[in-house]
Amino acid sequence: MEAEVQQQCGEILAALLEQVPLIPVKQGRMCIRQHQHFLGLMSDQLDKAEKGAIADGIQHTLNRLIDDLKLYFPSLFDYSASITRPAFEFYRPVLSQLIAAATDLLTANGTEPEITEMLSSLSTQLLDGRPRVSYGQAKYLTDFFTALEGIINGDTQHTGTSDILFTMVSLGFNHPYFYHFCCGYFNGELEKCENIADRYSMLNFMDKTLLQLPERSEKSFNQKLPPIRESLSRYIQAELGYLKTLESTATDLQGEGFQQGSFRVGFTVRQLALFVRLQVESEIIIAQSPKALHRYVTRHYSTVEKENISEKSFKNAYYSAMGNDVEKVIDRIAAMLAIAQEKY
Repeated sequence: MEAEVQQQCGEILAALLEQVPLIPVKQGRMCIRQHQHFLGLMSDQLDKAEKGAIADGIQHTLNRLIDDLKLYFPSLFDYSASITRPAFEFYRPVLSQLIAAATDLLTANGTEPEITEMLSSLSTQLLDGRPRVSYGQAKYLTDFFTALEGIINGDTQHTGTSDILFTMVSLGFNHPYFYHFCCGYFNGELEKCENIADRYSMLNFMDKTLLQLPERSEKSFNQKLPPIRESLSRYIQAELGYLKTLESTATDLQGEGFQQGSFRVGFTVRQLALFVRLQVESEIIIAQSPKALHRYVTRHYSTVEKENISEKSFKNAYYSAMGNDVEKVIDRIAAMLAIAQEKY
């Protein structure tokens, strides 16, 4: 049985090598892909139905013929087709080793854990085999992780989170999980910004970096999805548009008198922070979270020393009251109490 299959596969390959070059390219492509898809279907069906030495031998012959079609007719082969299950089982340890090598190298170079954790999650998805990668994706992933390892080895000084993310983008890695990870990373960086101006600066810097990245690969992981560089640039442009809308809305509300500008107080930043904290501790102000309260105060109040208060400086002052500031705030509270007793 196995010998017969080998003979038939040999005859099929010989006939194709002889006939396909003599027919129009379109017909040749159709012919090669019909044989490829039929062989792949046979391989997957056999994998489900039978096990044993004979079945394994036939599987090897079928998949070798598919590899021969890819070798002799590279321009006619369908790289978008999923690789067969036996071929994937052979490919899985190869891919696993490539991912592990890149991950170990990043760890050795002190890259942040979030990157290695991302690669670990990505590895789980790719090696799960549901769905199986295509022939084109298998080739791309081999080239991608080999190139990534080479780039890291060549530049061990730039292995921070953003460095690795932008390197992966330059290699065309448009896997959906990677796209969502990048968006999450960008959001995290935006959360660290103290005001809208800083957010604008951060987003424009990210977009500029994306546009200036060298293109290290002509291929991408998924040919059916947009290039990762374009997808991330659209995400950044959407965030910039959102910031512009917020600014426009705030300007309109302020112009109509619905929203006041910042209220100036006679405290320093430290004294204002202590005054607010005392109100929280005495339950005059009931805040859902300190962060939300700090953001509100810095957006709606200015002091005698600062027109614009950063969240970071207010937070530091909120948790570190000084003796002189305490006395100043107590004096103001005592003055408030005296006014209340006298007038009310």
